[in-house]
Amino acid sequence: DPDVKVLLLHAGTAAAGLTLTQADLVILLEPFLSPGDEAQAANRVHRIGQTRPVRCVTYYVSDTVEERLLAYRARQSEFGG
Repeated sequence: DPDVKVLLLHAGTAAAGLTLTQADLVILLEPFLSPGDEAQAANRVHRIGQTRPVRCVTYYVSDTVEERLLAYRARQSEFGG
């Protein structure tokens, strides 16, 4: 629907079988435990048929568990995990 400008979804419930190539911006309001799950959420927009560059922004709050989660993920990627 060309009149729809914003679609709000919970990434966990919209994780499978969804193509959103009408969009070009993904905003994640919290980081995922798994970088692969985060990439899958962004890939709902970045699919065959997408004609525009796709941007993905993840917000997190400093000095919270989210910041510690991102540090944990960074350590895991350093060790190939």
